[in-house]
Amino acid sequence: MLTFLTYEVLKHPDVLCKLRAEIDEVLGDQPITPNSISEMPYTVAVMREVLRIHPPVAIRTVHCLEPTTIGNGKYAITPDDHIVINAAFTNRDPAVWGDDVGPSHFPRPLQLIGLT
Repeated sequence: MLTFLTYEVLKHPDVLCKLRAEIDEVLGDQPITPNSISEMPYTVAVMREVLRIHPPVAIRTVHCLEPTTIGNGKYAITPDDHIVINAAFTNRDPAVWGDDVGPSHFPRPLQLIGLT
């Protein structure tokens, strides 16, 4: 995560400035503690956005334990079926996140939670 966080923040100097300002305001000269994180909503939002755009596990497989249906009964699934979830794709789906999502629009979800 830190690699992608560094990558995205360096591409967006305005985000870097806001991060520095929040960290300086909250921490000052004190070391960071686990409780400090809850006092830095912008920093948390940036970290969550990095995880959305660059998920650590981009693709995973799941299966059901008993027969079921998904998609409002449209798809029958058995325990022998495996469903592949592509988080790298779904986390950038315009139907969910809007048209201006993805790495080139990094700050956008920060606007959605009222931090920009």
